[in-house]
Amino acid sequence: MNKFFLLYVKPASHFLYLAFFFVTAQLLASDALTPKDAFYAMERGKGGILLARETVELFNAMSEHLEYDQETERFFRFMNGALEDFDFAGIFKSPWMHDETDGFRALALSGARDGEKYRVKLAPVKPSLKKMGDAYALYRMRKNKVGGDTTYTSQWQFDAALKKFHPQAWARFLETLLKVASPKNISLLKPARSEFFSEVKAPTRALLDSAAQDFPALSAFVSKYVELRSWAAVEKANEKEYTEFVLRAHLKLDALKSEFPRLRKFLLGLKNLFILKLSLFDAKGNTLLSFVLNTQTEELYLAFKTAEGKIIPTDRKGELAWRDAFSLTGTSDKKLSLGMSAFVSVYGLKINTGYLGASLRYRMSHDSMRAYFKLAHADKAKISGALFGVLPPWVIDLSIPSNLQYLMNRFTEVILNANQGKGSYALLDWKKNHGNARLKVAASTEFLENPFIRIGMRIWVRRFRPNERVQEELRVLFARATRAFLKDLSKL
Repeated sequence: MNKFFLLYVKPASHFLYLAFFFVTAQLLASDALTPKDAFYAMERGKGGILLARETVELFNAMSEHLEYDQETERFFRFMNGALEDFDFAGIFKSPWMHDETDGFRALALSGARDGEKYRVKLAPVKPSLKKMGDAYALYRMRKNKVGGDTTYTSQWQFDAALKKFHPQAWARFLETLLKVASPKNISLLKPARSEFFSEVKAPTRALLDSAAQDFPALSAFVSKYVELRSWAAVEKANEKEYTEFVLRAHLKLDALKSEFPRLRKFLLGLKNLFILKLSLFDAKGNTLLSFVLNTQTEELYLAFKTAEGKIIPTDRKGELAWRDAFSLTGTSDKKLSLGMSAFVSVYGLKINTGYLGASLRYRMSHDSMRAYFKLAHADKAKISGALFGVLPPWVIDLSIPSNLQYLMNRFTEVILNANQGKGSYALLDWKKNHGNARLKVAASTEFLENPFIRIGMRIWVRRFRPNERVQEELRVLFARATRAFLKDLSKL
């Protein structure tokens, strides 16, 4: 009797077990990722949330509680004026610079968290970098003679302690955000419709509603000042789904009117000043992403395609290169390139830089990330239009010992062949070191010293660079953003 009973009971129990695991698996599979999961992915348990909170608190201290001593404040006031005048000689000869043995003059700054405050000061000696956010910056200059011209080599070095914020944590954060935006995950998102970004009607607004659910205070802050004129869509190619982001973000200048009037006036002054275009390519020339900053339409444009947590490149025919999908995590050693161009209009003079190309070597390991950027190509710039709508370039050329187009191209040539022909470069080196991650950045270039270039750059810089009052309003705006972010993070 027992044998017959077991013949029925055992298969029945096996069926129940299988049914249980099947239902459980389905429930787990239907559990959609939301933006907050990107923070949890950074470290185990709530470690990622704590790391994010510590990082945002640091940014809040830097913006809302930034302090200098009197001498450092005097130095920054001097630098504001010197940079506005494009006065490299003045910076080189300034009393804050000290002589070094290799013909360079240098100055250094350090920054450190002190309770709620972040203090920055001139640093004759490099401090030990122990706490999160401890930083050291070194600026070096050297005067050169190149082909009868005076040039200045400029070098920057930056070193910061990031503690547990290491490159793989950052890569996991970005990868998880891309997974949140994958077509399958979007179909599983069922958030309540939020009041934010009401202009977005596409089904992919579920991403925005999900972000509003996880981060309501930050979403409210961003939507107050930003309008999304386009967002994202789920598309299909070769029977495979992907999400295409075509982000067009427009700044609501009227929203700044009452609280940030100087910032609004400054941004209105940038209207029609320039268009900057950037594109990132892989080793095969496939496009990974495109970015445009357009002051004519007051828009920021960002476009890329993603699926399963990876960037899907687009080849020259406009087709998706699935086999060359770009992964952010794990180990990799990739050769990339960056294409840039800019159109600038200053008081009626129109400058087209042509194509600027840079090589980029990107390496990621389990404990480090390294990116080396080098300017590799520059087209000849073209100048047209008329200064103040009256003086064409050839009339201006009569009043100077050279001509505008030659000076512009000579300026670019010096940058391209900086560092005794090695070229202008930037290096980012981010390493995990037993819970004490360090981020190091170095850059070096060379600028042509010419009084007529200084006049032109001074006109450009004074329109483009915010003055101290505008910088203060920017600081307050950023501080409010970090406070909103911290309010949301405290609830996770």
